[in-house]
Amino acid sequence: MKDLITGVLCLGFSLIFCGIATIFPHSPKIYNSPAIYPQSLALLLCLLAAILIFSGIRQTKPAFANFQVSNDLAKPMLIGATLIGYLIFLLKVNFVLATFIFLLLVFRLFGGSWREGLVFSVLLTIGEYLVFGSLLSVPLP
Repeated sequence: MKDLITGVLCLGFSLIFCGIATIFPHSPKIYNSPAIYPQSLALLLCLLAAILIFSGIRQTKPAFANFQVSNDLAKPMLIGATLIGYLIFLLKVNFVLATFIFLLLVFRLFGGSWREGLVFSVLLTIGEYLVFGSLLSVPLP
């Protein structure tokens, strides 16, 4: 059932994102449209979501007899609150510090240890900064 719901949500997201990418401005300096890469990723996500939906349908048929709904909304709510806090914190401080703290908290929410979280957060934050800030020259907040 989770595969079916996730597939439908991913399919909807990819269709919305593909539609948004069509209104990207065109530039004569760029050989291809700037929308080609995001639309390609959205179409790939559509394909993967369709596979996930079909997989979920096959798994769901015999599983309806044991269907139970979980009332544990604490973890998704905490992750959502952490994301909102990250966005607010990102406006107040720099990208590196906000991203490090966000990744550390999310890693802990998923059950990782503090030591592993520190290593994960440091490596991923440095990697993001090097790829986006240095290599791709994307202005980071």
